[in-house]
Order: sequence, then C-alpha cells, then structure tokens
Amino acid sequence: MKIKISNKKIIFTIFVLFLIINIYIFIFEISEKKLQIETIKNNNQILDNNLISLNENYNQNISYLKKLQTGNDTNLYNPLYNEAKDFIKRYKSDNTSHVIKTAKNNGLRCALALSIIGEEDDLLIFEGISFNTSDKGTIYFETKYGYEFYPEINTSLYNCIEKGHPYEKNPDTNDTIIDQIIIW
Repeated sequence: MKIKISNKKIIFTIFVLFLIINIYIFIFEISEKKLQIETIKNNNQILDNNLISLNENYNQNISYLKKLQTGNDTNLYNPLYNEAKDFIKRYKSDNTSHVIKTAKNNGLRCALALSIIGEEDDLLIFEGISFNTSDKGTIYFETKYGYEFYPEINTSLYNCIEKGHPYEKNPDTNDTIIDQIIIW
C-alpha cells in the first residue's frame, strides 16, 4: 500500500515543525532572559547592600571626624614646631579662646597660657597659647599678632616677646611676670 502525501501536506508538516522548533527556541530564549533578569536583580541587590554598607561607613567616618573636631584631648596630637608656628600665622586673633578652639578643631593639642604680671595690688593677665611640640618642647605664642614669647618669672613681659613685636613698653606699668599658669 502506497501512501500518497501531497506537497501541501509536506509543506504544512514542515511549517508546523518549523513553528514548533521556533516556539521551543522562543521559550528557551524567554527562560534565558528570565535567568538574566534574575541575575541582574541579584546583582542590583548586592549593589544596594554594598551602597547601604558604604553609607553606613561614610556616616561612621563623618561621626568620627566630628568627634575629632570637638577637640577632646584623646584625639589631639602634639604638633611639630613649624606646624604650630604656621597655625598661629594663619589663625591669629584677639580672641585667645577662639584660637585654642580652632587649634583643637584642627587636631592640635594646645593650652591656655596665662602670664600673671604686675604687683600683688595691681595684677594683669596676659593670655597666650602654648603647644608642647614634639621636636622643640613647650612653646608659647601671643595670639593677637602671632609672635612667640618666652615667659620667664621675674622678667618683663615686654622682653619675653619675640623681637619685632608691635607692643610698646609703658614705663608707668609694671609688666614683670610673677607667675605662669598653663591650662591644658
């Protein structure tokens, strides 16, 4: 018995097979695309987690920096002589407290230096800033003009300030240093 298949049936069968194959390819490609989408979603989740972690680290670093800038003594360091001198040149001011706060905000360990001058009945206080430098020891600066001074008990304050300073010695005022107080 001979089976007779027409050309139309062959073409239709080939078309159906072609269509089935294309449907399987399409389904496979969809599955592959779904897998790629899942991979992208997973990678995005990993990136989101990393971003959250980076934000937390950033916030912790900012918090630590703010703590450093508060000037609490555990975070301060003794500067080098030139570092202290450069600081005073940049931040000199009539307000010694402001200079000290600025130094601490910049991480520099410093102290309020008070020179008590005059006589028992007529005492004056000369304010300055002191640094315990790691290379030259303790140094003092008057903060208004940034001149270094070398306080010495029983010596005229005028003579203890670095040469070239703009202060004038008043002959009617006793400017003898009778005590030196350092407040770290």
